[in-house]
Amino acid sequence: MQGRTVKAASLPHELTQLAEGLDPLAAAGTLGYIAGTLMFALYFVEKSTRGSMESELQLAKSKLDDQESRIKQLQADLDKESRNARDVEMYKRRIEEYTKDILKLERALEMKDGQLETFMVVAQRQIKYLEEQLKELQRASLKPCSIHIFLCMYTDRAAARSA
Repeated sequence: MQGRTVKAASLPHELTQLAEGLDPLAAAGTLGYIAGTLMFALYFVEKSTRGSMESELQLAKSKLDDQESRIKQLQADLDKESRNARDVEMYKRRIEEYTKDILKLERALEMKDGQLETFMVVAQRQIKYLEEQLKELQRASLKPCSIHIFLCMYTDRAAARSA
């Protein structure tokens, strides 16, 4: 039997010939040895397959965990960015409103500046006029008391005109 190649189709016939030529105890031992070898081979194949499958499963689980944690991180980043975008829009609207308010205030300030300049010109004219009146009164040699009365009367008239 050693060195002979057995084809799968002739296996039952070979077993029959083997069984006829051997004693039953030796045949049972040989079959037990073959069955044990086959069982060991199956166990080894299953174990190696299971081991590789388990390692692949663990690798896949770790990749899945990594992906899940990455998704959570990306979701947190997305939430943060959406909050930032809402804040930007809110600040953008506020800036537009404040810009309009600033432009209004600048226009009002320009108007006030113009009014102030006009007031200053009028005040300078009045001061110049009063100085001229004072000089005329000094030339007319009025007493200081008369000058004071004159200035009081003039300021009363000026106040009445502006009111």
